[in-house]
Amino acid sequence: MHHLNDRELKKIVAAELKFYKALKVAMENRNELRESGVSQIFPQLANREVETEIKYKQIHRTLTEVLDHNQRQILERKYLGGDPINDIEIYLDMGLTKDQFYVIKKEAIRLVATALRII
Repeated sequence: MHHLNDRELKKIVAAELKFYKALKVAMENRNELRESGVSQIFPQLANREVETEIKYKQIHRTLTEVLDHNQRQILERKYLGGDPINDIEIYLDMGLTKDQFYVIKKEAIRLVATALRII
């Protein structure tokens, strides 16, 4: 079993959270098609609908049920926002010290990784 260090773990979790934005839109688009009675409007190279839905649900559940307010806010602003944002901007906006911010962020990443069975 490969043991991940904190930097590797953060990279994996960040990639999954960034991909979550696309999964969320994919689920919304699918629902819109179903409501319209249309099956598909773009070429579909692979049918991964089941995997996409499960992955979306598991990440969504993790964000809403596992993290506390500060943890969720940090991850949402850092990885789920539209524009890139620096850590310093986040912790200053939240009224946290640099040390508090990094403790909360590290804890949040570990919780997400645990809930998603990455670690």
